[in-house]
Amino acid sequence: MLVEIKGTDIQTVQDLHRTLAQQLDFGTDGWNMDALRDRLMYDIERPIHLVWNDSEVSRARLGEPTFTAVANIFRETQEQDERYGWGERFTFEMK
Repeated sequence: MLVEIKGTDIQTVQDLHRTLAQQLDFGTDGWNMDALRDRLMYDIERPIHLVWNDSEVSRARLGEPTFTAVANIFRETQEQDERYGWGERFTFEMK
């Protein structure tokens, strides 16, 4: 499954959550960074390839701390799947 984040559509962390929730069927209640990590690491069906287009626009709008926290969750999820040796994995790229 391809998941796309359009950086130009992201103004707030809530926008990011809505984008992910819609594409990954997360639901919209109770979102925070810990919930995002848990959902990505344990709840979503693989394979997932997430592409964050115009990520630098999102970085500027969200602020460095929030952007980095989300990117780190994506990175941790990808690394976990690699460590587990799963054939169907979560992967991501920023453009």
